[in-house]
Amino acid sequence: MRNDVFISIEQDDFYYTDAISDEAVRMIEWASEGKQPFFLFVSYTAPHWPLHAREEDITRFEGRFREGWDVLRRERYERLVESKIIDEKWRLSPRDEDSFAWETSQHKE
Repeated sequence: MRNDVFISIEQDDFYYTDAISDEAVRMIEWASEGKQPFFLFVSYTAPHWPLHAREEDITRFEGRFREGWDVLRRERYERLVESKIIDEKWRLSPRDEDSFAWETSQHKE
């Protein structure tokens, strides 16, 4: 939507994230022509299923998530500690108890 009006999609390779970015650039260009202060908050959505991503983006990560989110979460935490972005005394919090285990996920691929 733009100004409460639905935008029709007229291209086969439409990707929502790209459209949001293009619109943000358009707004910045428009605002830069004026003398008034300008604030832009760009909020991307994070779709979960089905994923809306380009095939080459999906292919690039194929197999990366096979071990599950708990393993990835631990790896990311360890990388942050190793690179000294966070202190090792800050332990990885427990997984949200409302989150189900990877083993029971229906959409592992």
